[in-house]
Amino acid sequence: YGLILIWCGPRPHGVALNDDETKLYVSVEFGDPPGVVAVDLKNGKTTKIDTTSAGNYLWVQPKTDKLYFPTRDNKVVVIDTRTDQVLRTIAVQGQPNGVDFSPNGDVWVNGDRDGSITVIDSKTDTVVKVLQPRSKGPGRVAASPDGRFVAATHGPDVSLVEVATRTIVADVKFSPTDT
Repeated sequence: YGLILIWCGPRPHGVALNDDETKLYVSVEFGDPPGVVAVDLKNGKTTKIDTTSAGNYLWVQPKTDKLYFPTRDNKVVVIDTRTDQVLRTIAVQGQPNGVDFSPNGDVWVNGDRDGSITVIDSKTDTVVKVLQPRSKGPGRVAASPDGRFVAATHGPDVSLVEVATRTIVADVKFSPTDT
């Protein structure tokens, strides 16, 4: 790949590559309109995808090649990276920010405001469960490679979720002396 110069608008933020690494996706936090820019890495052509909402980060689900873009106005926008079209906008709670994928096809979304963990079925792109940990606050979410657990941070705590039952099985509280 050579140097590609693109104008995404003010404040490009998150980046992701599609599965075959032919497209780069960049979230444009304060664009007019805000959204996502797709960059074809072979020819440098850019496509603006209007999500009508601003967000920071984005993730491409392995094997499905769907991009999940959590927005500040309590939505997750799902984009088909083959066509660069919005497939669905999913209402969620808690100002979603972090996303990860478990091998069973679940999409796990962390809520920065309320610490909620939203589970989305990627086959239907619908919310199947919302978990509310004891703690609130910003954080991220990560699925274990074996598909057994998801960990979600929120403020000073971490919740461990069993994927099979979609239930919180442990909360780990950290104090300043733990670091």
